[in-house]
Amino acid sequence: MSIYLTGDTHGHADGRFRYDWPWYLDPLRPDDVVIILGDFGLLWEPDEGNWEEKLSLDILDSFGSTFLFIDGNHENHDRLKKLETVRLFGAPAGKVSENVFHLRRGEIYEIEGKTFFCMGGATSIDRRRRHEGTSWWPEENVSKEEFQHGLDNLKRYGNTVDYVLTHTPPRHIGLEMFPQERDDPHYADPTAEKLDTVLRRTEFKQWFFGHMHFNCVMQSDPRFVSLFDRVIRLGDPKNEDENMLPRRGEICPTRAQRRSVRM
Repeated sequence: MSIYLTGDTHGHADGRFRYDWPWYLDPLRPDDVVIILGDFGLLWEPDEGNWEEKLSLDILDSFGSTFLFIDGNHENHDRLKKLETVRLFGAPAGKVSENVFHLRRGEIYEIEGKTFFCMGGATSIDRRRRHEGTSWWPEENVSKEEFQHGLDNLKRYGNTVDYVLTHTPPRHIGLEMFPQERDDPHYADPTAEKLDTVLRRTEFKQWFFGHMHFNCVMQSDPRFVSLFDRVIRLGDPKNEDENMLPRRGEICPTRAQRRSVRM
């Protein structure tokens, strides 16, 4: 069994795993687990019966692998709240289809003897041009109750986990990537600020996040890994190759210069 991680799929998860699966990785097997670090974006339309969504989910289910995702900011949170709750890897999760599940905020999952603390959510910097209830939801940010639930779960584990999975990174990591946003209130992110508290309280081996649309290891703290369209296998020594995940030490481009995507 292998555990794979990747960043935002924005409604195109089936394409990433069917057409764009990396040549350097083994083909997906039924006992493998794939984790998407937010902005899964497949449950986007209000009608859960739309044919494009059903086709994409059928393709993911056909692999036989287990696909897990934490929520990002570009999700239909009304749909996520309606998902059936099941017990998965030792904690509650939302069931999307036979092999696709939503990892809930503040939960700790145990997969192959490893513990994963999950906290989705982030602020949409493009929210001004979106419409509440159709392309933007206020639930995109972590609530006080969800955050406290996460802290309580961490305390039960002695504030120690193997991995932390979030959509946005802690605030100071985000500012290291984009220091020009430090004094701009437009980029304030309450979820990222809450994650600074998680960082101060928690012992962990690695922290994986999406949202930033970059594939890199943070130069200041190599435990932090940003993933976008790269797929990596957890624990694979090839992840340390500079061509796979370069060290991010220089100032990153502005958000406007990032690769554009559907959402």
